Amino acid sequence: MDIHRVLQQLPPKKRIYLKWKFNLWFDQEKKLTEQEILQQLGVKTLNGYIRWEKSEDYKHFVSVYLASKSAQDMLNIYETVKDKASKGDMKAIDMMLKLQREINAHKKAAEEYFAGAEDDDDGLEL
Repeated sequence: MDIHRVLQQLPPKKRIYLKWKFNLWFDQEKKLTEQEILQQLGVKTLNGYIRWEKSEDYKHFVSVYLASKSAQDMLNIYETVKDKASKGDMKAIDMMLKLQREINAHKKAAEEYFAGAEDDDDGLEL
């Protein structure tokens, strides 16, 4: 499940709060101050949302968020290791081989996921 599907399942105000807290806006340049988010949410303080951060819903959301961030981290690590390996660094070459095995495992899981997704018709026409 991706981060945006999880967000869609949450109430609108919690969705707005999470987009603000984790900067998940479509427009990445959008930076709201705490005062602006208070106005947008129609509340005087964020205490209710801060209390909500101790809930299971929030913890599950954070898990999905971190998983989405780890994909970008993996890409950054891969590029760094690839550069070092191409220069003959033996440790980097060993790490590169390990990363390739890990990537292939993720690729197989992704292929299975998308193979199942082909059956889902979202009603959009291309």
